[in-house]
Amino acid sequence: MENIRFENIRYTGSGEFTSEIRGFDETRKVVDVRFKDLYVRGKHVTCPEEGNIHIGEFAEKVVFE
Repeated sequence: MENIRFENIRYTGSGEFTSEIRGFDETRKVVDVRFKDLYVRGKHVTCPEEGNIHIGEFAEKVVFE
């Protein structure tokens, strides 16, 4: 998967679930994922840790803005 864009996402629910972005292996990666204006419970997420998101070893160029 490549060139994925998420914009203007707001999560207002409860619970602490970890999301994961990962590819399958070296030849089947997830590349170039961009989150623009992602908010979790009113907080602007600017890095994976702030959104409780794990980036796997086969994911590249995951950007938060």
